[in-house]
Amino acid sequence: QYEFEWQEVTRDMHRYGQHPHVSILDKIFVEAVGGDITIKIEDNTEDGLGIYREKVSHLDQTLDDGQYRYADLGNLILIEIKPFQEESRYFVYNHKIQEVKKIDSIGEAVVLLPNDQGIIFPNGYYLQSGGYKQFDHGITNQKFLQRVSSPNGEDFFYVFYQEDTGINTMMSYNIIEQEVMTPIICNGYTFLEGGELCYFK
Repeated sequence: QYEFEWQEVTRDMHRYGQHPHVSILDKIFVEAVGGDITIKIEDNTEDGLGIYREKVSHLDQTLDDGQYRYADLGNLILIEIKPFQEESRYFVYNHKIQEVKKIDSIGEAVVLLPNDQGIIFPNGYYLQSGGYKQFDHGITNQKFLQRVSSPNGEDFFYVFYQEDTGINTMMSYNIIEQEVMTPIICNGYTFLEGGELCYFK
C-alpha cells in the first residue's frame, strides 16, 4: 500500500529542552507534548510555537510516549504521529513552501505519481509544487488496487478499493496538466481494447 518505506524515528533524533521535539531530517520538528501536536520548522526547544498545532487527549505525555514515523519524498515529508493511547495522525509537510496539511487517508495508502510529481491517496493528491486537493466523497478504509497507464504515457488511472462494500474510487491523473479529475465512484469496471472505460454503479 506504500511505494516507499516508512522510517522510524530513533532516540538520537530527540531534542530535549523546555519544549522538546523530534528532528526529522533537520527540516521539520514535531512533538505531541504540552497538550497538543506541534509541528515546527525551527530547531528551537525554547519556543513551543510552530506552523501547525492540534489538541491531544493526554496533556501530560512526554516525548518518549509518542510514536513517530516519516517518509522522505523530495520536497514532501510524510509524517505519522501517534500520541499516547490514541490513533495515528498523518501529515504532509512541503519543505519548498513550508506548509503542513493534515491528510488522514495517507494512513490507508499512498502511491507515487509519475516523474516524482507528488503523491496520490484514496481521496486526493498532493504535488511537489504545492498543488493539493482532497475530494469529499465520504469513502474511508480504502486500499490501493491498480494503476493503469495510457499508451502515450501522459494519463494514469489510479483505482482504490473498499473491500467491505466493493466500492471503487477511480482517479485520473495527467502529467502535463498535473491535476486529478473528479473521482469516479463505481462498483465494477473494465478497460476496453479501444481505451474506453466501462463501469457500473
